[in-house]
Amino acid sequence: MKNEITNNNIIVISSFTIDKYNGRFRPGGPAIYSTLGVFRTNTSPLLIAGIGEDFKYRIKFMDNLEKKLIQGKKTFLFEIETLVNGKRKVRLIERGPSIYSIEIENGNAIINPVCQEISPLLIRKINGFIAVDIQGFSRVCEEGKEVSLRMPEFPPTEKYLVLHGNSDEIYSIYDSLSHIFKIGFREIILSFGKDGFEIITRDGTSFQYKPKIIGENEVGNGDFLLGSYFTLRMGQNSVVDSAKIAGVLSDYFSKENITELYLQ
Repeated sequence: MKNEITNNNIIVISSFTIDKYNGRFRPGGPAIYSTLGVFRTNTSPLLIAGIGEDFKYRIKFMDNLEKKLIQGKKTFLFEIETLVNGKRKVRLIERGPSIYSIEIENGNAIINPVCQEISPLLIRKINGFIAVDIQGFSRVCEEGKEVSLRMPEFPPTEKYLVLHGNSDEIYSIYDSLSHIFKIGFREIILSFGKDGFEIITRDGTSFQYKPKIIGENEVGNGDFLLGSYFTLRMGQNSVVDSAKIAGVLSDYFSKENITELYLQ
């Protein structure tokens, strides 16, 4: 792995969202949380993201970040409700802009859509390693309806490194993890919510991380973890070292005051 890495330039391709979370509106989306995960490893990525004219929030840590924004009239708007069993009910209220054709610069890319708004064909333009979150590739989103899942289609490439998803999502889509490895991914991050996560590699090794801090933040944790873990791997850190460091960073993120990240 170490000898294959050509650079540690990170690109995040994603979307902003506005989330009505347990009755209150706030900015969100992997454009914020995956980028923050990268940022917390002392790395400044290039952010390519969809955003609407109705997004009026200033994200403070992004003030000096290099950004290429795909503008639309509306930002993805979701209603998110935490259920008694800890799972979340997600309903799409409005769709945001699609990302079909963009200029891709040299670098390793985190491709993290929210609702299939990023064309899978863009994957072929990436000349570095690729990390994806399965959620945004597998979501079926209709305005006014609860979000459902279907099996995503990933174009073939040898540049896939890591796929992230929570265990419920992944096992509702695939019968076994071997299918993901057959697509070409070398590593899988399985998230278990407050029980932490597990890294499983194509050669059969695995590493489990148990949180030492469990905070109240339940939205964006997986996106943050993917951003920090992938960036650490691109910095030539081992799977285990990357998982340990990303785990600690995610622990602290889980108890962070999210409102301090942005101004309205």
